[in-house]
Amino acid sequence: MLRKGQSILEYMVILAVIIAAVVAGANLMQSSTDQGLEDSTNAMKAATSKFKSQIGGGTGE
Repeated sequence: MLRKGQSILEYMVILAVIIAAVVAGANLMQSSTDQGLEDSTNAMKAATSKFKSQIGGGTGE
């Protein structure tokens, strides 16, 4: 019986490590995604500003 209890405990520890890794990975993925979206937004704003200045409309902002 001791071996069965030890086996269950080992599986629980492995499961906890896997869950911790998934949560940590999700946090890293979220910050990377946020940065990518911010970069894309800034690039679109710059392109829009450049386009407006070329056609003479708007304030360029």
